[in-house]
Amino acid sequence: MLLGARRPAGEAPRRARADDAGLRPPVFVEDMAREVSAACRSRDLAHRVTVRNLESIHSHDALAVVNG
Repeated sequence: MLLGARRPAGEAPRRARADDAGLRPPVFVEDMAREVSAACRSRDLAHRVTVRNLESIHSHDALAVVNG
């Protein structure tokens, strides 16, 4: 639907999804660190993965660290 175009009567608005823009849906920092670490291990790479999510809504940040 084009910007400014009218939606047919009775049609619900469509919510944008992460995959509409070719992006992944949100993931937990622990899952992201685990996935990157697994990719490094599969290539026999020594690694340290640190993922930090700067929370804008909550009064804390999320941090995950994996060594391999």
